[in-house]
Amino acid sequence: MPLILQASDMNVVKWWLDASFAIHRNMRSHTGGVMTLGSGGVYTVSTKHNLSTRSSTEIELVSLHDVMPQIFWTRYFLQAQGH
Repeated sequence: MPLILQASDMNVVKWWLDASFAIHRNMRSHTGGVMTLGSGGVYTVSTKHNLSTRSSTEIELVSLHDVMPQIFWTRYFLQAQGH
């Protein structure tokens, strides 16, 4: 059976974010993201936004702004643990 989650290098943390522009009935957008540590996802986020944006580029920036606190917290936490 193959390993699904493994952390061969604790110093490699990757984040992927994506936003979908105006996909809900009220023209609000949606964001999804995942953080990987090693070769498996360890944190996911999915958010329906409470604001209206004018373009797909704008919602991508809003999505990044919404997830940045978690990205920084993860970085500082791993540094505090000695990684």
